[in-house]
Amino acid sequence: MKISGSISFSAQTDLAWLPLASIVTFAVAYSMGMGPLPWVMTAELFSKEAKATSSSLAASFNWLCSFLVVKFSPTLEALIGASGSYLMFAALAFLGTGLIAATVPETRGKTEEEIAQHFKGRRSRDTEAGAKIMEEEESQVSEDTALF
Repeated sequence: MKISGSISFSAQTDLAWLPLASIVTFAVAYSMGMGPLPWVMTAELFSKEAKATSSSLAASFNWLCSFLVVKFSPTLEALIGASGSYLMFAALAFLGTGLIAATVPETRGKTEEEIAQHFKGRRSRDTEAGAKIMEEEESQVSEDTALF
């Protein structure tokens, strides 16, 4: 084995299996993780009326993100190196997983109506909170104009 900056031929042939194993590992992990996520989520979270549109948007966004990764990976690797770019993609995947865990409701054992109620309840709470803030602002404005 050479100690200079290059790898010997025997070490290269010993590691010839590594690229193929890495590609297969990525394909398996992607197909069990983030790959089918848009189709699974649209099937679970949206009503029958919204499934066509939401599936189209989710699939389009999924392919857009895949395109952006493929398009900008070489540029990113040139700027920050391969390890830095892979670390950045891993961090984004980790953040995405956290966002999904925090915002997507559990649907196991729930009917479509129960899921719809979950989102209607969230929307009505948001609407009620927004209406309360607007009322407070209007009362503050009317108090300020009464002073003049």
